[in-house]
This record gives sequence, C-alpha cells and structure tokens, in this order.
Amino acid sequence: MESYVSVAKVEHFREGKIRRYFVDGTEIGVVSWGGRFYAFGNRCPHRDFELHFGYVEGDCVHCPIHYANFDLASGRAMGGPPDIGDLPVYRTRVEGDDVQVSLTG
Repeated sequence: MESYVSVAKVEHFREGKIRRYFVDGTEIGVVSWGGRFYAFGNRCPHRDFELHFGYVEGDCVHCPIHYANFDLASGRAMGGPPDIGDLPVYRTRVEGDDVQVSLTG
C-alpha cells in the first residue's frame, strides 16, 4: 500500500522552480510543471550535485554542472556524461491544498 507524505502547499510552488525536501531521510526535488507535480531524487547520479540548483525545460530536469538532463516522468537520463545513471522518481498527488509524495510503490 502506498503511503503519501505532505511536503508543501500547492501555493508554495512556482512553475518550473525546483524545491528541495527531505522525506523519511530521502532528499527529493519537487516541481510543478505543465499543470502536474513531479518528484525525483535531488542528487544528480553523475557527481551528486543538488538538482534544486538546476532548472526544468522541455519536460526534463537539467543539472547545470555537466549538462545532464533527465525526463521528469520516468527519470531516464536523456543526455549528459556517458556514465550517467537514471534518476529515481516518486509518485505525487494533491490532496486538498497539500502536495504529497510517496516513496513507495
């Protein structure tokens, strides 16, 4: 069974601005993009850079250090260094005015 945790209010998000949260000891990035919320591991798998310092464009989150980019929905690496791995992604939902994230399921 999925367990969701509230991370912030919907009104705290600005389109495309990545916000960092810690859920059960896991550092995640959450962003509002195209009318949806996305959650993903906040550390670039290439050099462990914090992705909330990056940006979202073209349905991808971009790491500004070595130009890695990851699909928001799947976490799949779309470009960057050849040894880059995929980014973990997490389910999101809106309950009332809360943005919630599930690390399970």
